[in-house]
Amino acid sequence: MANDAYMNIPLDIKDPEPLMVNKATTLRLDQQIVWATATGTNYDIILPPVSQAVGRVYIIHAINDAVGTITVKSRSDDNSGSPYASGAMTAAGDYVILISNGRRWFELAELTT
Repeated sequence: MANDAYMNIPLDIKDPEPLMVNKATTLRLDQQIVWATATGTNYDIILPPVSQAVGRVYIIHAINDAVGTITVKSRSDDNSGSPYASGAMTAAGDYVILISNGRRWFELAELTT
C-alpha cells in the first residue's frame, strides 16, 4: 500500500481508524477513511452533506476482489446542482478521493478497474 496516491494527503481527522463497510452506508462527517469490501452484491456508499463537509477529504478504498460493485455517491437531497457518482469499484486497490468545497464534491483521484 505504500504506493497509494492518497498516502501523502494531509487529513484533519480526529480518529484515523478506517470505517469498514460491506453494505450500503451513509457516511457521517467524521467517517473520512473507508475500507469497503465487496460481498457478492452491489451497494452504494453515500457521502455526508456536501455543505457540511467543507474542506474535508474522504478516501474510500476497495480492499478485496469479490463479486460486486461499490459506488460512491452524493446524497440525493444535496442541492449542489452537481451530483457526484464515482466509477464502479470492483477490484482490490480501487479507490476514490474526494474533497468538498461546500457546494460540490471534487474528485482528487480515482482508480477504478
